[in-house]
Amino acid sequence: MRESGKRLIPILFLLVGCAKRMEGAGSASVIPPSSETIALTSIETLIETDKIMEENKNEFKFGIGASNLRPYLIAGLRWRDYTVGLGLGGIIFSGLRKEYNVITSDLSLIIKIIKGKNAFMGVGGGIGGALASDLNWSREGQRTNLTEGHAYVQMNIAASPSGSSVSFSTNLRLGVFFIKTPVFLDIANELEQQGEKVLRKKDNIAGLTFIPSLGFNIPMVENKIFLYIGFTLPLTSFLIFEPNYHPYVPSFNFAFTF
Repeated sequence: MRESGKRLIPILFLLVGCAKRMEGAGSASVIPPSSETIALTSIETLIETDKIMEENKNEFKFGIGASNLRPYLIAGLRWRDYTVGLGLGGIIFSGLRKEYNVITSDLSLIIKIIKGKNAFMGVGGGIGGALASDLNWSREGQRTNLTEGHAYVQMNIAASPSGSSVSFSTNLRLGVFFIKTPVFLDIANELEQQGEKVLRKKDNIAGLTFIPSLGFNIPMVENKIFLYIGFTLPLTSFLIFEPNYHPYVPSFNFAFTF
């Protein structure tokens, strides 16, 4: 465990260091798929839940949470082996010297394909995006806009140890992303000034993403409220080939679902 931690720390510093080149509207933290958070709420009673699903057809959940202190709302619907989740987040800040506004979204689906009494494996997919704008933050004295979109397939494995009401989950997302912001032009100019060869100057990038996350749910108030706590580590092809352009940072997430 200690060795794993030693290997993880340099990765975190590298990711955060790369994203420092894209502060404000240029950097992004990734919330967990909302369907994952909703699907985790009743793992320890999957058999009973299936019976409830047959009787009541569906179950609606909602919640509030934060990703790196950026708040978001969750709404989800579960029926039979399907879980659909919608997450909407953002922050609005307008101070005396800086301005920062961002709206994020995530719509995702998980379909249970293997399940037992205390565990399941599901697959699915999702889409999401972000719109952001800042003033005197990413670039001094200038307004910076950002548009981000992504799509992914996901695999989710979750379990609840026998006799425990706490549920654990591992989620793996593989997908593509697209980001447009003038910050990329600034970075290209900086690299050129440092004597590095730049093939193209452009205000957008696109690439592959691989996003593993770990999370667990703690039932509270007679299983009517669940506390989700998780950690998301976004990795992209740019981390290997163009680390100066890597736009995402790790995120610590929590949410209360009802």
